Amino acid sequence: MKESPEAKIVVATEDIKKDIISFSTFMEGIGWLDAEPALKPKSKTNPSGFDYEANINVLDDDTLELKGGGTLKVETEYAPAESDHPTTVYVEDINSLFTSDFGYHNVHLWFGSGVTDAHIANWRKALVDLQIKYANLSPIVYPGHGDPNNVDVGLFATMVKYIDNFNRVIASAHSRAQAMSEMEKLYPDYKETDFLLKNSVDFHVHD
Repeated sequence: MKESPEAKIVVATEDIKKDIISFSTFMEGIGWLDAEPALKPKSKTNPSGFDYEANINVLDDDTLELKGGGTLKVETEYAPAESDHPTTVYVEDINSLFTSDFGYHNVHLWFGSGVTDAHIANWRKALVDLQIKYANLSPIVYPGHGDPNNVDVGLFATMVKYIDNFNRVIASAHSRAQAMSEMEKLYPDYKETDFLLKNSVDFHVHD
């Protein structure tokens, strides 16, 4: 928002808008927005905050026409995974797929609070489906998390393998420390070990 204060914010569904408003309140409550005070929700006690309700618009179609040309194809028919209402965007003009929270590249996946075994299974299935759907198109893939450079549909297979490894490790781990150690050995170059991986292990492994 600092770089583009006049930008119009749009989301695919009303549910996604509600998710954003709810999560902004959650983040404010635990201090995650302290470094970004302009993003704290507007309220009676914080009148200079960001008015999420007024400034987030909901699309009335599954496409978005850009003023400078180009069409975004928005897909929302996904089961809850990393988030409750995942969205992908495909841009045919530049053959690019934006995966939002489905895509993690060279960074540990978030299986922390709220991401149950069922969510993980949904996520895995969606990744397999995405790989099949876009295999022939071979788009540039822009992950929602991690390194955005040189990514293609092979990302989905890599993430499926990560999910399978995570499930195997936590199923056999006798402690959180053991699970952390095994995942770090498997993915020594992945980022966010102390946050994404630690919270994921803490949520799924009980000492």
